[in-house]
Amino acid sequence: MRSYLEEYQFTVVTDHQSLKWLLKMENPTGRVGRWSIFLQQYDFTVLYRKGIDNLVADTLSRCPNIQKADEEDEEEEGIIMTVDTDTSCKWYQETMKRVRENPERFPDLSIRNNRLYRHVYHQHDFLSRQGEAWKLCVPTSQRKRVLQENHDSPTAGHLGIAKTIGRIAQYYYWPAMHRDIKNYVRSCGKCQDFKVPQRRPAGTMSTTYASQPWEVVSIDIVGSMTRSSQGHSYLLVIQDKFTKWLEIQPLRKAVAETIVKIFKDRIILRFGCPKVLISDNGSQFTSTQFTELLRDYGIQHQRTPPYSPQCNPVERTNRVVKTMIGEFIEGSQRSWDRYLPELMFAYNTAKHEATQSAPAFLNYGRELMQPKSLISETERERGRVQQSMTIRDSGNSKRFAN
Repeated sequence: MRSYLEEYQFTVVTDHQSLKWLLKMENPTGRVGRWSIFLQQYDFTVLYRKGIDNLVADTLSRCPNIQKADEEDEEEEGIIMTVDTDTSCKWYQETMKRVRENPERFPDLSIRNNRLYRHVYHQHDFLSRQGEAWKLCVPTSQRKRVLQENHDSPTAGHLGIAKTIGRIAQYYYWPAMHRDIKNYVRSCGKCQDFKVPQRRPAGTMSTTYASQPWEVVSIDIVGSMTRSSQGHSYLLVIQDKFTKWLEIQPLRKAVAETIVKIFKDRIILRFGCPKVLISDNGSQFTSTQFTELLRDYGIQHQRTPPYSPQCNPVERTNRVVKTMIGEFIEGSQRSWDRYLPELMFAYNTAKHEATQSAPAFLNYGRELMQPKSLISETERERGRVQQSMTIRDSGNSKRFAN
């Protein structure tokens, strides 16, 4: 914009009345003084306009009000049931035929209850997780629905490519699955509307390292936001640096008393006392009540430098949370707190790029069951398939030994 504004006189129309005050200050100092000196290179006047009348710029700064199209509700049929009768996928039918004719030739494939499973190696295949290596093979006609349920739903959260791949690969398999997932996520309309390009940091900075779960915790407040229909205007975000486990809680008021109670009940009494807590310099975190809580539990408080929000690890997560919320507003900004539990579940059960594991797995030592009848049925089938394959593998081992 600089090349368009230099050497021209122009008018700035804004609902930010403080800009008029900035230009009228006498002998400004510090940061405000530097701002004033920088603006003196331009020839302009500031015209104040109320926010309600500043429609052009105000509209562009708001979250888009996307009206949800009216669609007829269709009765959901589980993928498990439709797989049984699917005959349109050539790969699926040919593979089923070959396995039925000569099962010993395909040790990585199994048919159970007329459903095809494939053994796929997973980096965590050990002990109780060994049965999870058997994935349900999905025919062509059902792949779009698998993608929708594991990316578009509130419990999936419209997360990125890596997290969606991790979620789907936990239960399903089909040829070129990663390519299909990448294309689906990249073409997602809501993701294109709300997500911004990711930029690499300018350089490395010192950080506080965590060697075990809930040793280092980050906390921050998002808001104020549009007052929801339930009266919430703020969002408290807490994250464990080691496991990346996320806790979010809507707030009516961002006061120290409420935050102290939430941090004690949701973090300390559930996961134990962290050694280090990282926060900004907000009045809620520097208050006497919050300071006394940390002192009583022996928690070291690290505050980020002023005007340096990037030093708080949870700031990056805030952007993800706000993007997820925006994608499920459904035409009303007053409903932003409607799906918070589902979105928190989506984040905690998705594979994190930094750890290559889901926060839930690192926190509990197991993957959380997905809240779908489909997954429950798949889990039951997986247990029966694993038992069958264990018996078959034992027979093969005995035959080879003889």
